[in-house]
Amino acid sequence: MKSLLLIFSFLTITATSINVIGSKEDKMITSDKEFKQLMKDFNNTLDKNKKVQIKADETKDKIIVSTTNKINQLSNENKLLKNDINELKSMISIVKIDTIYIHDTIQVKEKKNFWGKTKIDTTAN
Repeated sequence: MKSLLLIFSFLTITATSINVIGSKEDKMITSDKEFKQLMKDFNNTLDKNKKVQIKADETKDKIIVSTTNKINQLSNENKLLKNDINELKSMISIVKIDTIYIHDTIQVKEKKNFWGKTKIDTTAN
């Protein structure tokens, strides 16, 4: 009887330890699946970010090229305009101006008399 009781108690202890170990493994398996899913999602996000970054770099390169071309074009136009201005200045210095304009100022004074009539006086001072 004692041996039967001892075997029965050994079996129950073994069975409970298997259940405890099994439940720990189930939790480990569940957390491992969650971790694998999380890593899969992370890798998918990284792949999408790489694709977006490649497109952004291509667009940035196009914008840089077009901007530098526009800057070069405007600087060339600026040089041409400066040359034209210098040529005009040299042409103007050759031609002498003979006409001189003198502007004189005239003061206009309005005076009203007692009856409301206006008298205009334009005397130069």
